[in-house]
Amino acid sequence: MSTSLSVSQIEPDMKYLMLAASRDSTRTSIRTVHVDAKGNAVTTDGHRLHIVRGAAFPKESLDVDTAELLGEVIRKTSAQVLYIEGREYRCAGMGHEVTIKASPAEDHFPKYERIIPKWAETAEAPATDLRRSVLTPQETKVCVFTNSKGETWHLSPEYVKDALTGAGKGTVKVHFSADDMGPIGFSFEVEGRERFALIMPLRK
Repeated sequence: MSTSLSVSQIEPDMKYLMLAASRDSTRTSIRTVHVDAKGNAVTTDGHRLHIVRGAAFPKESLDVDTAELLGEVIRKTSAQVLYIEGREYRCAGMGHEVTIKASPAEDHFPKYERIIPKWAETAEAPATDLRRSVLTPQETKVCVFTNSKGETWHLSPEYVKDALTGAGKGTVKVHFSADDMGPIGFSFEVEGRERFALIMPLRK
């Protein structure tokens, strides 16, 4: 049985997920775009986690190499629809048709839900304000977030910038752990699908 996905939906979701995908050849368990039983697509490089809940994405996990190839083919063919039949992915556009036959992913992805804490505090901020904390006139190596108690988290500016990809001018929820050694989360919606990023803090 074949299914089809709109490229206008899958491509932005894929770009967001691939920002946090591991390319480390020694860590095969996380070189995967993992799709869980709820249809959430998840990637991690061990320092951060990106999730698209209810993602416009194939319903089976893909290894990172296949996902990157699929993204490249979609861009080069200017495909509008991705047809999926089993492990075959067919893109058509610009007078070309390309089919990718993917091997089953060895999906030993970790139980990612276990590292998402019960948040102690959640704040909201415009995405434009959060970007200003990253895109300073002079390059900075640390992006500082402070909760209502004055506790601070030091994060990688690159990771924060990636976490906000697709937020536009909308509102972003910032989730704080119970202590400043725990992660920070960022979440917002894009066309009814939630994007969520979890970032581990830098050592102070």
